[in-house]
Formats: sequence, structure tokens, C-alpha cells
Amino acid sequence: MNALELNVFLKYFLTDKFADTGPFLQLMLGPVIFNRLDEFSINSGKGAMTGGLCFGWRFLIGDIWYVEPMVRGGFPYIFSAGVSGGIRL
Repeated sequence: MNALELNVFLKYFLTDKFADTGPFLQLMLGPVIFNRLDEFSINSGKGAMTGGLCFGWRFLIGDIWYVEPMVRGGFPYIFSAGVSGGIRL
């Protein structure tokens, strides 16, 4: 099964609202498109709204890079875990 999640999220750092590192809670909302075929298509006709809450921790790597391991629960998934990364502007 293929899934494309188009989430918008709101992140709140638990230690300080201007934190660059540490624990956070993240609210995620948006559409998800499902496709059970081998080929993915935006016009699959099967979709749902997704919503969830994440708990994670941001670790800085150098001055601008970061990595965030997280766990989340919500709908249509029940539980998942992941890692994301990026740069601070």
C-alpha cells in the first residue's frame, strides 16, 4: 500500500518556546491519499483526513543541522515511529 501524507504541523518545544534543541510535542493535520496498486497516482480516489500527535527530541548536529527521532499516534494510523532531519534558518 502506498500513502502520501500532506501534513501541516504545529511544534511546541517543552523546555522553551525559542528552543533549538530538546523535547517537543507536534500536532499534525492534513489529507492522506492511499493507493493499493503498484503505480501511485494522485487521482486514486481514495483518501482520508489524517491527524496525530508526536513526541520527539531535537538533537543539533553542528551549528545548523538537526535530527529528530519521534513517535506518533493518531488516525488513520495507530502508532508509528520515525526520524526526520533538516537545517535551522
